[in-house]
Amino acid sequence: MEFWKEESSLYQIIKDHLDQEGYFDPDLIEDQNFVDTYAVLFREPGTSDSYMASMPDRPQEEVGSVIAGALAAYAKNPDSKAEKELYASISSVPFIIYNDYLVDLLSTQEIPDALWNLCHRWLYHAFAPEVLKLAITVTGLHLLNEENLNEVERLHKDLMLLARCEELTSFVVYAMELGHLLENEDLWEILTHTRGWGRVCAMSTYDFITPEEKHWLLLHGCDLTVDYPAVALLVIEKSNFLEMLEKERMDDETFDAVLHTMVDYLDFLVNFEAQPVEGGVDKVLELPPLSYSHVLERLLEHARQHQTTLEQVAGLMSLREELQEMIDHENWDYLSMNQCHLYVGTLDGVVMGRDWKKILPKEILSKDGSVNILPLQLADILGIDIHTQVWNLLKKDPMRTLLYPYLLQSGSKARLEKVTDFAMLHLDAYLQDERLVIPLLRGLMSVPPWGGDIIAECLSSLHEGARSVAVEVLEAWPDKKWNGKLQMALVRARELTTQPILRMRIDELLNHKTLEFEDFVNYMKDQKGLE
Repeated sequence: MEFWKEESSLYQIIKDHLDQEGYFDPDLIEDQNFVDTYAVLFREPGTSDSYMASMPDRPQEEVGSVIAGALAAYAKNPDSKAEKELYASISSVPFIIYNDYLVDLLSTQEIPDALWNLCHRWLYHAFAPEVLKLAITVTGLHLLNEENLNEVERLHKDLMLLARCEELTSFVVYAMELGHLLENEDLWEILTHTRGWGRVCAMSTYDFITPEEKHWLLLHGCDLTVDYPAVALLVIEKSNFLEMLEKERMDDETFDAVLHTMVDYLDFLVNFEAQPVEGGVDKVLELPPLSYSHVLERLLEHARQHQTTLEQVAGLMSLREELQEMIDHENWDYLSMNQCHLYVGTLDGVVMGRDWKKILPKEILSKDGSVNILPLQLADILGIDIHTQVWNLLKKDPMRTLLYPYLLQSGSKARLEKVTDFAMLHLDAYLQDERLVIPLLRGLMSVPPWGGDIIAECLSSLHEGARSVAVEVLEAWPDKKWNGKLQMALVRARELTTQPILRMRIDELLNHKTLEFEDFVNYMKDQKGLE
């Protein structure tokens, strides 16, 4: 038996855990400890690759040449020892770093049979995501020359299945493009069976032509499980966004989508920073041709008919926040100062006519007793203090950990001490299920150095997802001088993690800084199997 077959096949995991609508759902996996161990894959699929893809000057050639050399050596002498070393090496290196280099190299030559046979087996039997990404890409190149139509159809079907895991979606799309197999129908299937980075990838490639497709994009384009405001540019450009704004009335679903799109768009504009390119010239940002004042005036006209639900009010106040940020930073690139102030005042008038201090606390618990975070977010946006009511709800049931972010960000020093002491008291219970502890960690991100002991325990826990978020918290803290307990916890976390990128981030924290990309090549070359 090949050594990698001792692990669960990622292909089989995906195939066996599709929900009734055809989405890959890791929550259906019986062994949730297994899911937690590989949280970067199952809980945050595609996030690491999205981060690295946005980094300039990725060391494509430096890393890619080492991997390519190892692949060539295996193709000449394909024995089991070389196989094992190759699998270990590839699994430890993010494929996104060197994929373009490898494609350019392999596109100019015939893929050796030994290498194709290995990648074909990996496609169905490998678990390591980076190995599978390479196998998917080689499959795309192989399909250019595959003459057996039944085999082409089978590989196409299996690639489409793999695309439902959003850690793999962009690589499947690219592979099918390489193999000249990608059709609009394939992209539609992908974007209607993904919700995060996979959907972003498919939408950016799909041709939205019919009115129904354009309206689907408006309704669902910004409805993502990942934070990516830039998707609003695509939605405005390719959907019926502007057409809907000009209508006299629109239904609630359409209004909510238009509002969400505009909030994301302004969020993108407010936070956009031009990236310098070769020659020191900033990259020019191509924006949809909009009359910002006209769009906002039409949106505010519709808002007077649509401010009945908490979701709509929260959206309107998010729009207000973006406009206020333009005012605070004196950003008049898109709207004048007078226009910004006018629209902020209009939004205040639309929203502030209700007694939110009485309304919001009653909405925190849903009918089934679960926490609804929207009233908490709205209280924060509106500047309404409901800390006492929220604190009483947490004391009544400490498992309501979704309450922590509000309690931590709305607290004085005395409140912070009270809340973090309470959290520490119940931390063992929270660590039984990392989904309980993650909201607590998210809340600690904005209140350094409070909660250091909590972060230390999460770094040393058995849950990879909690460890990853704990690292994210420390990266967000400006002061990187750790006390002894945090330093030891970081060392322990480095030993426990199964994720190469997370290990790199921990190394940087141990060096009292946040990960920078220029040391990436040296790190990779130091890893076992890449000497």
